[in-house]
Amino acid sequence: MMAFELQMYQICRTLERHGQQCSFSREVENKFHEKAWEEGRLKCRGLFHEANGFLNVSLVEAGKVRTQKEPKLLIRFTKDVHKNDKVTVGDSAYKVIGIDDLGNLHLCLDLSLEAI
Repeated sequence: MMAFELQMYQICRTLERHGQQCSFSREVENKFHEKAWEEGRLKCRGLFHEANGFLNVSLVEAGKVRTQKEPKLLIRFTKDVHKNDKVTVGDSAYKVIGIDDLGNLHLCLDLSLEAI
């Protein structure tokens, strides 16, 4: 149990020290059945980083295959984030396309993002 508390403390300190303020919003329907964004659904600090995308290519198709960096955001674990939510990090807006609970420990989430 002590190791879990230590890991949680280290993640919280890293996010507070190096993280950026993030704001999540979700697409909803208003009373006129128009799509709108529910702003301020969740506000937290997150650590923005990029990872290489993965491709599964056989040797026959190999030639020149280039991978593009995939934007990601590391946040503390929460159940309030869903796919297709919009997140604003600094001046940039992204759509959440993937959610990964690292190690299924409920410590933090690594969100895969797509620029809007």
